[in-house]
Order: sequence, then structure tokens, then C-alpha cells
Amino acid sequence: MSVEERLRHGFLALAETVTAREGAWDEIGREVHRRELMDQPSAPRPRSHVSPSASALVAASAAVLIAVVVAISQMVVSPGHAEARGVHIVRSGGYIEATIDDPSAPTAAMQAAFDEANLNITVSVLPSSPSVAGTIEFMDVPASFEPIYGGSCISDGALTDSGELIRTPCVIGMRVPADFSEYASIQVNGTPSAGQPYETSADAFAPGEVLHCSGIGRMTVAEAIPILQGLDVTPIWHLYDGGNIVDEASVDNFFIRDAIPHSLGTVSLIVQPDPPSPSDRTTRYYDALTADCPAASS
Repeated sequence: MSVEERLRHGFLALAETVTAREGAWDEIGREVHRRELMDQPSAPRPRSHVSPSASALVAASAAVLIAVVVAISQMVVSPGHAEARGVHIVRSGGYIEATIDDPSAPTAAMQAAFDEANLNITVSVLPSSPSVAGTIEFMDVPASFEPIYGGSCISDGALTDSGELIRTPCVIGMRVPADFSEYASIQVNGTPSAGQPYETSADAFAPGEVLHCSGIGRMTVAEAIPILQGLDVTPIWHLYDGGNIVDEASVDNFFIRDAIPHSLGTVSLIVQPDPPSPSDRTTRYYDALTADCPAASS
């Protein structure tokens, strides 16, 4: 076997141990080239009268390849080997109880938790605003599953006849028969990364959300701007009639009607030319959301 063939054979044998992500082979090639350039001297060296042997070349090349493969393998994480977290699993009395305990965990980590418990449950994570993170948005499960509740969730926009918020128990997990062998799927409201738009959210004025107790409801845009700046919130201004995004200066004297979380630190604010009526549904809902705030609805 020639030196070139031995190098290729050794490289492939090492590379077989790596679960390479797409493009990893290009990274290996670039890394080999980079290391070759780094190893080149800045000035020519006197040539040795002793030529290196083929075995020495193989050993040197193998050392570089081992280092490269190790470096690439450290960057590559197979989804099947993700660290299980985000879901707390407890076995008790013929059942498995699974509850969401870390909404910031990625999908692969939550999936690994169910896989380790030998539960055929597919999980997906939806980027969600703070007050709903950690709850289960949707469950496609058999009748043998029992929901696990924790805390209370606000029914969006819903009020009692007396103007109070309608709350329902939040689903935070499920109780599953230990011998479950069918298929189920759930969608978890999770914590997104910065800049990632929410797929699910509560009202921006709801308890736990960024504008709760900010007091800017029914303020003008000009009045609200310094408060938003103090909260480090970036506003996106929308017209109530049509929903078009508008420039802040063009709606300086408009009134805030509603607010919808957009992403971490960013909120869509709906404005209109006239102050919202006290009998308007959005005003009554805002009053209910901020009832626990100091001087909530002045």
C-alpha cells in the first residue's frame, strides 16, 4: 500500500468515529490546510540531507488528522446524544409523570428526556412570551394520558360580566401509564433566543409580561416613549385601522390601544388617533390585567 493510500485509509478509519454534520468534511479540509500553513516557517530552513521516511510521514499526517478529527468531533453533537433536560420525569404507582421544569431547554434536550424514559412522545418547542413559557400549548395524546396542572393561565381577552379576568389551570405536564407503547405529541411553550419572534404569547400588559404595570396603556406615543426606553423595550408601532407599521414621529400624539409581545425586548403597539373609550373591550381588559398594579388605571 502506497503512502498516499495509507494516509487515506487512516483518515477514513478515524473519520468513521465522527458523526459529522453537513459540511464537516469541508471543515476538516480547511482545518488541515490551515494547520499546514501554520506549520510553514516564516523563512526558508536549510534542507536536511536525511529524507524523512514514509513511516514518519504517515505518523506526522496521522497526528494532524487525529487532532482535526477530535476538533471536529467536539463541534459535532448528534441529536441522539443531546443532554436530557427541560422535562422532569418521575415514576410512581405504575405511571410516569412528566412536567416541564426548564422552558429554556431546546427541543433536542426535551426530546432526549422522553426518549430516556422510553416514551414514544414527540415534543416540539414554540418560542413564547414569558408568562406562558413552561406550559403545554397543545397535546395530541390518547385518553390514557392525564394532564398535570400548575398555576393559572389567562384566557386571552376574556372577562366575566363583572369585568374580572377569566383564568384557567395551566397544563404543565402529563401523567402517562408506565407501559405506554402508543404514539403522542406535544407542543411546549418555551423561552426563545433574543430576536426570535414569539409563536405564542399573552397580552403584553399581562402579569409576567414586559409591560405589566408599566402604566402606558391609553398614554400617547410621546408619553410612552421614555417609559419604554427605561424598560429597554423596542416598540413597533401599528395603526389600529389596518395594522400598518408606521414611523414613531408620525403618530406622536396617537393613543396606545393595545400591545402584543413580538420577541424578547420587542413589543408591537397598536395606536389610534383618539383616546380609547372607557367602555371599549380593550380598555376594560387592560384595566383587569393591571388591577394589581399601583395606580393601575388612572
